[in-house]
Amino acid sequence: LEGTADILAGWKGNWTRFVNEAEEDGERNVEFVTAVWARKLRILCRTTRAVGFGEELLTKYGDTYWVDVRGERW
Repeated sequence: LEGTADILAGWKGNWTRFVNEAEEDGERNVEFVTAVWARKLRILCRTTRAVGFGEELLTKYGDTYWVDVRGERW
């Protein structure tokens, strides 16, 4: 699974914590996908194009990600 990282809450320090939200759709270079891997449901971070050394990792977290439990945007 080249270009893919497994996101596990138990592994603190995983590099996927550096994936930021893209302002524009054309800026995105990674996406989150779900898959069954080793008989477990996983959330994966997959590159959508070649990413250069030092390039910021950008995705779309979704319209409700930045809404807190009171329904207010951050």
